[in-house]
Amino acid sequence: MSPPLGIGWHPGSHFGYGVLGLRVSLEFARSGLRQPVLLHNSEVPELHVNTFEKRLIQPVLNQHRHYREQLKQYVSAQFQTDFPILHALSPDLTTCLNTNLKSPKNFGFIFTENTKLAPNALEHACLQNKILAGSTWCADHLRRSGVDNVHTWTQGVDTTVFCPGPRNDYFRDRFVIFSGGKLEFRKGQDLVLEAFRQFHLSHPDALLMTCWGNPWPETAHSIERSTILSEQPVWRNDSTLDLMSWIDRMGISKDAVYELPVIPNSSMGQVLREADVALFPNRCEAGTNLVAMEALATGIPTILSSNTGHLDVLERVPCYRLDHQQSVEPLNQQDGVDGWGESSVDEILEILERIYRGRKDAHRCGQESAQAMADWDWKKQVPQLIELVED
Repeated sequence: MSPPLGIGWHPGSHFGYGVLGLRVSLEFARSGLRQPVLLHNSEVPELHVNTFEKRLIQPVLNQHRHYREQLKQYVSAQFQTDFPILHALSPDLTTCLNTNLKSPKNFGFIFTENTKLAPNALEHACLQNKILAGSTWCADHLRRSGVDNVHTWTQGVDTTVFCPGPRNDYFRDRFVIFSGGKLEFRKGQDLVLEAFRQFHLSHPDALLMTCWGNPWPETAHSIERSTILSEQPVWRNDSTLDLMSWIDRMGISKDAVYELPVIPNSSMGQVLREADVALFPNRCEAGTNLVAMEALATGIPTILSSNTGHLDVLERVPCYRLDHQQSVEPLNQQDGVDGWGESSVDEILEILERIYRGRKDAHRCGQESAQAMADWDWKKQVPQLIELVED
């Protein structure tokens, strides 16, 4: 039996850390490199996986259920293990794992956009053997802040799901622009909407397809920081975005926008294949932007802002660059935004127009992107993770 490796957060099918935990667990189980052991003390949410993946992950879930029962019996006890544990770290570098199981081998994943560390962050960093930053930019700003045990490790993509393939042409002759990522200021959906508003005036066949679900209202409301919007977002009583009312106020017709619900990661490949272009003018990505990586792997011509975690992707994968980046003002003194960038709406429009008029060239770029993303498959990224843990 392969040696165990603890995972200190839940796998999931809808949002960043969850997808990371799920793909890492599945690749451990598939490859036999490690036996994944889930250590979080609450129930795992429903996972959307195929038949083969379900067979791989079920023993891991059964073991987790047994582990939770044991915890209930020995609430006050402390247990020591010698196998390594992967942790999800908060911006102040504390672990989210609240359990009475301890290990001398701890490795913390960190995706932090704030370049000003909390006062006690360096103390927390010392509790991890290594801190694994989600991008070169993230690792660099941690080092500048005094974290000396940081290494870069980037996420992967499932290239069996996110790969070029036929489209169903649900939107017929529309020119479909995809924008994905949870709604918030740093993701730049305000830039997407303003660029689309202007683009649609001269291209009535354009359609904006959005997947902006965000279950955390405090970050969703950060979009109100935008200074380029002619109309502020419209919120429902439960603090979720009322996109159709918002675009109506902005003068965008409702039939020009297609709002997707939150979709399991395993179903997003077939959604992305319906798009003609994917647009990510994000102001900051502490990681390499998993949604953008998946669009690139699917072969969709993709536009990326040239800042922060996107730079790792731009260095290795053919795509369209938003090079004009202005500095971003911090919201308060606790926010560090070194390296953040605000893209130019004019440059977005210029590139959209180029793709619209040169679709053969754009298609060729998309195919080259998909080929390059083969090097980012989870089957290649997870062995690199094991090397960092074993070194």
